[in-house]
Amino acid sequence: MLLPGKGSKKWFAIWIGSFLINLLLILFSRFQLGEVLNLNMMIGFSIISVLSATIISLGYFGYDVIAGIAIASNTFGLTYMLYITSTNINDGWSDITSIIVLIFAIIIGNALGLILQALKLIYNKRPKDVKKKKKKKSRK
Repeated sequence: MLLPGKGSKKWFAIWIGSFLINLLLILFSRFQLGEVLNLNMMIGFSIISVLSATIISLGYFGYDVIAGIAIASNTFGLTYMLYITSTNINDGWSDITSIIVLIFAIIIGNALGLILQALKLIYNKRPKDVKKKKKKKSRK
């Protein structure tokens, strides 16, 4: 996956795009179910969208692993949410199960991304002499 570099202004466009995609797809799923939206629902959906877009945009600070995994988990969550609402697979419960699936996918993806990003940071912070020894051993 090609992501912009650390500090790139493109991350702002990614944040805007991610926010809009999340919010519009969540609203579309609610319209598919024929729900009447109220202010509390709109605020809740906006909060979910802002948090998701913000986590995806952590790549601006160099956290590319979190950004990549957050994009993948968010895409999976949105896709599965739309599948649930389109097929009405959980008859009568599609409204709540679709949002729970989305939130669950985002949480699991972000937790995995955080763990892998931490491992990457730890791996990259090793002393340089340890890295050189491993490279010399691998060449033999």
